[in-house]
Amino acid sequence: MQANYSDQPLHHPTPGQSAIFLAGPTPRFDVASQQLISASWRPEAVRIFAALGYDGIVYAPENHDASPQRELDLLKQARWEWEALDAATVVLFWVPRVIDRSLPTLGMPAFTTNVEFGFHIGKNPAKVVYGHPEGAPKTRYLDALYTEHTGRQPGTTLEETITQAIACARALQAQGN
Repeated sequence: MQANYSDQPLHHPTPGQSAIFLAGPTPRFDVASQQLISASWRPEAVRIFAALGYDGIVYAPENHDASPQRELDLLKQARWEWEALDAATVVLFWVPRVIDRSLPTLGMPAFTTNVEFGFHIGKNPAKVVYGHPEGAPKTRYLDALYTEHTGRQPGTTLEETITQAIACARALQAQGN
């Protein structure tokens, strides 16, 4: 398994190799406290992919050392993500949404994730795998869209969602996609 982070050059899959993009909310850096508001879920996802023996590329749109993106160049980041999303065999959406109105950043509300999910489920639903923890707020509409467009139910654990993404990548490769 090769993890490819957005502060690294983009690696494209070789023929016969799949790639899975880890879409979903990214923890925000709080300038006042100089800390991340919450921990990223992506390091755990990379560990799960490795433990499951996945042999493709995992695109993770954050820094390789999990350091906060304080001085984020939005357009540079977005271009890396857009290219990785196009190169990906599967786009895995994991939405551990946190909405905390006491925080200036609201926690991890996943507003951008909502836009990206709608775009990708409309563009190529066969390429989308989606899940969220039980009880994640404001996910009912995403659930309905996912089920309507794919005929599948959302995963309820990160490992289950990753397992579904790997199976989806294998199926799409077998079909020649």
